[in-house]
Amino acid sequence: MLGYALGHGLSNPRTTQLIASSLTFVVFGFTPILFPAEQLPGWLAALNWWFPFRHMAVIVRDALAPQLVANAPISYLMVGIWGLVGTGLSAWALGRRR
Repeated sequence: MLGYALGHGLSNPRTTQLIASSLTFVVFGFTPILFPAEQLPGWLAALNWWFPFRHMAVIVRDALAPQLVANAPISYLMVGIWGLVGTGLSAWALGRRR
């Protein structure tokens, strides 16, 4: 939904591509998806708790091995909230283009 909002909210395709590429780099480089959050500095681990990427990884782990995952309902809640925020941003961007 965030990509949809970016695509409709920005008029320059090159700017949209630059932001999307930067987000991809940041997401895979600085979020605890492939490594534990304890390897990050404390402030970055705390910041990543509020973003949906870590929670998406927890949901996938919960689907594969539910006995190894703690606090999965919180992750479902966070991803749901981010889904609603993304849907709202996309609707706003789409309505603005008319």
